[in-house]
Parts: sequence; structure tokens; C-alpha cells
Amino acid sequence: MFDRLFRPTPVLDHDSLAFMRAIQRWAQDSFGGDYFERQIRLVPPTNHYFPDRIGNVEEMAERLLRRMQGYLGIDHWPLRVAAQAVQPLRLPGGLGAPRIGTDAATVAAAAPAVEVAVEDAILLHYNRLQASDPQAMIATHGQQLGACLLALAPSPPPASAQQLPLVAELLVAYTGFGIQLANSAFKFAGGCGGGGCSAAGRTAYLNQDEALMALALFCASKQIAPGQVTPHLNKHLRGVYKRALRQLQDADRD
Repeated sequence: MFDRLFRPTPVLDHDSLAFMRAIQRWAQDSFGGDYFERQIRLVPPTNHYFPDRIGNVEEMAERLLRRMQGYLGIDHWPLRVAAQAVQPLRLPGGLGAPRIGTDAATVAAAAPAVEVAVEDAILLHYNRLQASDPQAMIATHGQQLGACLLALAPSPPPASAQQLPLVAELLVAYTGFGIQLANSAFKFAGGCGGGGCSAAGRTAYLNQDEALMALALFCASKQIAPGQVTPHLNKHLRGVYKRALRQLQDADRD
């Protein structure tokens, strides 16, 4: 009883957390436990993981995408980037399943060099305002890559049609890019299912608290210590992230 009295205020309500956990289980079942265990890792926004020198926003968008493809094991996907408002993806029938076994250090060291015929490519969109916020661009790329993964899943997620954008965004966190997702999110009214636009032109479906909980779920499943995460979070998010971890621990005990 007294333990409950001194628990911090939950970051999320019970139903929102249950939804996030259901999507995480669905993702692991859909793409395989080996994929998440061997391929997927936390990718912090550091020069180690994104070492490319860039000269303009177009090159930035291209290089960030190639790095992300390598970490996800989808560098064989025919993807291109374009600076315009985000539009529905047109997915080719030959899109292959993610591959397992790409080493993160190898991906970070290799120079990205992928040539794709324009007529065969999936076009990912970004906002030029994101030139000043690479993390927002990574999150935007991630949303669209999540939509591609969603289209490849052998079974539909436990979500309504209106919640599919949320599922795509949760996949950003569950595939290792949750820090960037949280840092480029923001607070808006409403819980899971809301939407808004950040100053860097990123459409968000998860607010800051929801993005932090998705990151906490991923890190808890991978046994990633808080010290590997919090230095990369914006300062005002670090306390909320620790509360999210505590809520998960309390929920598991209950």
C-alpha cells in the first residue's frame, strides 16, 4: 500500500500503454524475434552512427536515409528522397523483407553508395526546414519506413485504420530510432491518436510523453541502461523518460 502512495504520476494511462505493448508484440511476431534481437539496436544521434559530411539539405536527406537503411537491414530497398510535403507512399510489389546480419560499425564506416532508377524507386518526402534539425528528418524518414514495414507485415496490427499512422510511428521507436522520435516530438492536446506539426515541419502522431514511453518499451526489451539513453535526450525529457521506465517496472510488478 505505502509503495503505491509514493509512486510518481504515470506518464501514460493504462489503455495507451496497453496499445503500445500490443503493437510491440505484433511487430516482433510479424518480423521475427531474431530480427529484433540480432539486427535492431538503439541508434543514438551521434557522429559514430551518422558520420557523413554533408554540403546541402538534399545530401543530408539522402545520407541519413542510407544510414537508416543499413541499420534496419533494408539497404536493398529501392528508396529515394524528395523535398516536398509528405504524401502517401506508393509501394512496389517487389519490396523484399528486411535482412539480418548487418553490423552497425560496418554500416557507420561504409560510404553510402546506392544507385536506384527513378522509375523503380519508392519516394520518401522531407521538409527543407529539417536542414536545421537532423533528428526531425530521421524521425520523418522513420515514419515512412515504418509505413513500408507495415505494408509488408503478414498480418494486420491490432489497431483500427485510423491508428495506422500511430503504428508506423511506433515502429520508428521499436526499430531503434526512438531518441530522435522523442527529441523531435512535442506536446499537443489529446492522447494516442492526436497529431500536430513541429517547428521543423515534422508531422507527429505521438506526443513527447508517448514517444518517450515507446522508447522506454524498446530499451526495456533490449535491456539498455538509462545511462545509454538520457545523455542523448533533450534535457527536459530526461526526467519523463525515467518516469516512463519506473511506470513499466511498476506495471510489471502489478
